[in-house]
Amino acid sequence: MTVVLDKLNDYKKSGDTKSFNDVLMKFLPQLKKVIRFKLRNMEKNGFIPRNMYSPQEIVDEVYLKIFEEFDDELNDESRLKVKMFKIAKEILDDIRSKHTGKKISTELLLRDEMKELEEEYTVDADGDFVMIEELDDISYHLDDFKEKILLLDASEVGELAEDFGLLAEVDNGKLTDSQVQNIDSVFSNLPELAQSVISHFSFGKLNIDEIAEIHGIDRDSVKEVIEKVKVRFKKVL
Repeated sequence: MTVVLDKLNDYKKSGDTKSFNDVLMKFLPQLKKVIRFKLRNMEKNGFIPRNMYSPQEIVDEVYLKIFEEFDDELNDESRLKVKMFKIAKEILDDIRSKHTGKKISTELLLRDEMKELEEEYTVDADGDFVMIEELDDISYHLDDFKEKILLLDASEVGELAEDFGLLAEVDNGKLTDSQVQNIDSVFSNLPELAQSVISHFSFGKLNIDEIAEIHGIDRDSVKEVIEKVKVRFKKVL
């Protein structure tokens, strides 16, 4: 076991939940970022009421479940990360189902979204289809995106740009305000499963195998989603 797992094992045996949670917090700070994004996205889509749930409440629930279920099967840090993100996804999916009355079928989402990611359009703030190239003219719907659609702040767009190698595509390796807005617009209008895959890849700092296990899809599908989204980002630089 690693130092992290040794500490967690000791705190589990002694029943020290506070110290156990402190280790988890330092071990995977990206968990809260992904949860915060998912809640923001569900609010934006009208799946849950605004400000009803806080990211920290979900994190605390994940930590409690990990403490209760911590055992020898979590024998490396990758397994622990996957377990934490899977629990978070289950909690968030349950919250969504509670408010919408609908269960999520990952298989159906994946099938439909792969087709959608082939298309050369996105959706504007009024729900109308817009050719994705039109996002270059950000004045077309800048105010609508600011008020209704955009999900990311500048630092989160910066993470996406770095993780997808976009900075090498722009002058002086620095995004302009319009390019930041364009990337945010494309990301904010990605279909649901694709957004989740990308948020786990960029904000959660997970690898392809970990993302595949968390979402219950094969690794080739994860790679395909990432590549298709990368193409969309590049088109609006």
